Amino acid sequence: MLEIRALAALARGGGGEVGVLGLSLGALGAALAATAPEPLDFAALVAPPADLAAVFSETAIGRRYVALARRAGAPPPSPDALSGMLAPFRADGRRTLLFACRALRRDLARFVAGAA
Repeated sequence: MLEIRALAALARGGGGEVGVLGLSLGALGAALAATAPEPLDFAALVAPPADLAAVFSETAIGRRYVALARRAGAPPPSPDALSGMLAPFRADGRRTLLFACRALRRDLARFVAGAA
């Protein structure tokens, strides 16, 4: 994320709008950069994982990382330990979340309107 923030600062110096686009796991870095103190003009996040521990335990790519770690002689931590280590990076704990799905935005707007 530090690299994203540094590149955004360099781009800001060049003038014009500065933003980030993150895809899949890259959306996590983009979300973290979007909630950093340095301002961005826009951020587009596509499917950031809310729970990285679940990515490791419930997806093919996660199982591949676990297998690679084992082959390298580094057994993965327990699911609870992994969840604790990755908790600071949970996208749903950030102050800014962007919802690109029209149906989700509509449902969220209805929920917020009902809570007001």
